[in-house]
Amino acid sequence: MKTTFGRNKSLRAKNIQYKKLTADDNYRLPVFSIPNKMKLKILFLSALTILIATTSMAQDLADEVDLFMGVHGNSNCVIGPQLPHGSVNPSPDTPRGGQNGYDESDKIRGFSQLHVSGIGWSRYGQILLSPQNGFSAKETGHDSPKANEIAKPYRYAVTLTRYGIRTELSPTHHGVFYRFTSTNRQAQA
Repeated sequence: MKTTFGRNKSLRAKNIQYKKLTADDNYRLPVFSIPNKMKLKILFLSALTILIATTSMAQDLADEVDLFMGVHGNSNCVIGPQLPHGSVNPSPDTPRGGQNGYDESDKIRGFSQLHVSGIGWSRYGQILLSPQNGFSAKETGHDSPKANEIAKPYRYAVTLTRYGIRTELSPTHHGVFYRFTSTNRQAQA
């Protein structure tokens, strides 16, 4: 039994249209047409795939940034995380912090909310938070050695060993999220 696509409608797919290749040629070439709903689905899935791929790539690239590189010596760079055009720039402060308020080999006095990175002189550094157990009125009474310091463009974390407090901070455009966790069993009792 001989069957051709042009005459037998039962063998013809519903989404295939025929169109002449040229005006002189009688040969018909099948052209697939995609319904509008399908086009929208394909466009949406393509955009979603691109968005997910670029977001995860940006996060991975941010993990490669070494914030400690800019704070060696008498630096103008701030170690704390900062968002572009954010109104707060939290960062640790140390007693002998230079123009940026931070000395990598010094004890941490606290965390101030307003810093400016790369301006060339000491500026801002107000609204100091100092996590501690107990109270000392001395200026150096709440300084603490540090351990396990992590500095990323979107997060800063350190353990204050004097008090056994793990401090983590992450900025938003208009505020800062802090998390203080006591790692010292005696401090929790």
